[in-house]
Amino acid sequence: MNTARKLTSPIVVIVLCSAFALLSILATAPCVLAEDAPTVSPAWHNAPSDKSTPEMDQHSSCCGVGDTHGLSWVDQNVPAKAQILCIHGLGLCARAYEEFGKRMSQKGIAVYAIDVRGFGPRSHKPEGKKLDLNKAVEDVRAVLDSIHCKHPDRPIFLVGESMGGSIAIRTAALYPNSMSGLICSAPAWRLYKQNTTALKGLVGLVIQRNCRVGFAATGVIKQATTSASLRQHWLEDDAHKLELSPGEALSFIRFIHRTPHNSGQIASTPVLVIQGLHDHLVKPEGAAGLIRRLPTANKTFAIDCSAEHLILEEGQFSDEDLMALSSWIDNQIAHPNRLATETPRTVIMLGASKTLSPSDERAARSLFGRAGCSYSGKPIGKD
Repeated sequence: MNTARKLTSPIVVIVLCSAFALLSILATAPCVLAEDAPTVSPAWHNAPSDKSTPEMDQHSSCCGVGDTHGLSWVDQNVPAKAQILCIHGLGLCARAYEEFGKRMSQKGIAVYAIDVRGFGPRSHKPEGKKLDLNKAVEDVRAVLDSIHCKHPDRPIFLVGESMGGSIAIRTAALYPNSMSGLICSAPAWRLYKQNTTALKGLVGLVIQRNCRVGFAATGVIKQATTSASLRQHWLEDDAHKLELSPGEALSFIRFIHRTPHNSGQIASTPVLVIQGLHDHLVKPEGAAGLIRRLPTANKTFAIDCSAEHLILEEGQFSDEDLMALSSWIDNQIAHPNRLATETPRTVIMLGASKTLSPSDERAARSLFGRAGCSYSGKPIGKD
């Protein structure tokens, strides 16, 4: 009996720590509410429309399908050749893609972004408070199908960053026919300092019960970015959601830990995985491992040598990031019926125009190896 207790106690502690690890991760995902509402297309009960309505205030400027709310960016002066649906990271909302949406729409790509269950305007309503990633996958599928029905002539690509990347991978595994391709940035499943973060979260529950940003949250913010202004913004913006129930936390952990399994189910969908070399929140080798695991032969691994955790959200992208992403989409549009086996694994080095430091070169070389790619030491562009 005593032996059983000795063995059980550490396990219980580990489980409890994991359950509350999310309390800190949430702080990395602020929902940015701009002073001026973006040009969006409201359609509360239908697929997003291509007509903008500038009179809407920033709290009701959402479009969506059924109960799924979001935003859209469509440049009326540029004919849309494709469309993408974006899924945000944990704690963010659709508005995190505002700058990305504006820039991509100028390139002829209509952009839609949804609020995952538990985030965005609906999170303030009783029926929208609970985080449910499995149901979020079904929401994503419904929105994809609705957008496709509205514009069947345009290919549609699914985009997800961090938590959104894991949701996008699961959606692609279950519903490959709902999209023309998948784009994941820093998909969340392997996290730095997870045990330390969990312990900080537990301590915060005891001695920081009324503190909006606790020890763990502050620590994760520092992991996510070195930008002092972005850190300060995340700490001060009261629109952030910084709490999850123990049940939601455990559900989230179980979901993201299945990301490698889900990626192994993507047989032929074209996939682009983007990863920042200086990401100190999600381990870059995790993204590299997903590239190796993906069965589809049409897969591209883009390493941004200057990026941290966020790349597509909060305006953290570079011009080179957008060029690589739009070029990849153009390539998929140009060869819509190409067999996956006809496309070799491709690697793109972003931000490597200048000579890499020895440490960065070693890190890049390691990621290439984990992804099953050869390292040339030179930037590789589109084919």
